[in-house]
Amino acid sequence: MSDAPEKRLHLVSLGCAKALVDSEVVTAQLQRRGWTLTNEAEAELYLINTCGFIEAALDETYGEIDRLAELRRDNPDSRLVVVGCAVDAEGDELLERFPEIDLLAGTGSLARLGTLIDNLVESPAKGAQRYHDAPGGAYDGNPDLLPERVALTPAHLAYLKISEGCDLGCAFCRIPALRGPQRSRPVEAVVDEAVSLAAGGVREIILVAQETTAYGRDLYGEPRLAALLEELALNLPTEDLWLRVLYPNPARVDDAFLEALAVQPQLAPYLDLPFQHADSEVLAAMRRAGGPDDLLRTIERARELIPDLVLRGTALVGFPAESPAAFENLVDFIEAVRFDHLGVFTYSAMPDTPAWELGDPVDDDEKEVRAEALHGLQEAISLQHNSALVGKTRRVLVDAVAEKDALARGVRHCPEVDGLIGVSLPPNHDWRPGEFRDVVITNAQPYDLSARPADDPGV
Repeated sequence: MSDAPEKRLHLVSLGCAKALVDSEVVTAQLQRRGWTLTNEAEAELYLINTCGFIEAALDETYGEIDRLAELRRDNPDSRLVVVGCAVDAEGDELLERFPEIDLLAGTGSLARLGTLIDNLVESPAKGAQRYHDAPGGAYDGNPDLLPERVALTPAHLAYLKISEGCDLGCAFCRIPALRGPQRSRPVEAVVDEAVSLAAGGVREIILVAQETTAYGRDLYGEPRLAALLEELALNLPTEDLWLRVLYPNPARVDDAFLEALAVQPQLAPYLDLPFQHADSEVLAAMRRAGGPDDLLRTIERARELIPDLVLRGTALVGFPAESPAAFENLVDFIEAVRFDHLGVFTYSAMPDTPAWELGDPVDDDEKEVRAEALHGLQEAISLQHNSALVGKTRRVLVDAVAEKDALARGVRHCPEVDGLIGVSLPPNHDWRPGEFRDVVITNAQPYDLSARPADDPGV
């Protein structure tokens, strides 16, 4: 047993699941160096992995840094470390606004953050230390082919990053500026990590990247997502495991990918389509490949190949080129497609994006009106989809359990973005998080469902 004094770390991870994976790898680096995760009241190191994707994300980042900076002021012996996308986007401004910051490191420094923090703690130097390498992630430059991770999700759930960065250059997106060009991980590394996660008790693995359908293009000269999925299916258990794919580019969804969703037993029949818009002029201004007719053909083909398909879409309203008529085209498209789930976001004009020069002509209030209109439309559609499930038996993955009930998700529910299933449990039940169970759907709401255990009709 080590006699070294305990070093206490409080971590805040903001933004997307891809950044969360970075936080897990960084936490493992720090644990190897003797740091232990704790609450903010007991910490001597405050670490925040930030998001700078849109204005709302920056607002949240500023608010969290301000909160941690106050703790830093109250505890003069502590240190405040700020890392991630907002550092690459707003580095100098962060230092001006928050002089309490001791170390500022961009995404390209994450793979060596443990060493940087060691130097910070051991150094008597005054003033903030700043590191701004080329954009990257926790896997870039990491000496370990299979880096350790400390799970920041429930033990039965994990995100698996298959590549970093993006080459698309969509007009509204600053990811290429914050994360750099696409860099795929080798098939072998992804499969090895997936196998390790499954062996450790993970029951749902979610593949993430900036654009999953481009996976392998930079490494192998052509996209290899379907081949990766085949290798994963060959190496992972065929029962009691869900493999879910997020963030494909609708213009690059091909038959090979759809057929994998249809035939591989571990793959959830779940198609995530961040289509952004359905007006030709808006899509062209966004620098998005394809048009509304192409989108419809892709969806029709997916439904043809995958009879039990769950379709999730993402739409962006208020882009500079979105006229009232263009917005109505988007409404008509959503009414025609009838997504199972739909995420709606309002446009945020950001520097480092091609659309910055277009200004922001759509009034913020009008953006909200349009977003609420889509929310209302989708709510009615989702309620119809969910109501059709009442009385049917479904397999679910249990997320949380209490004395009288549980929270679970079906294959149609991606964590955090889709709905949940509330399950009423009998006395003295033996349900546990991370188990697969069968339930009967008893009630439907627009986003969530209610259910009872399939083997307990008396509930």
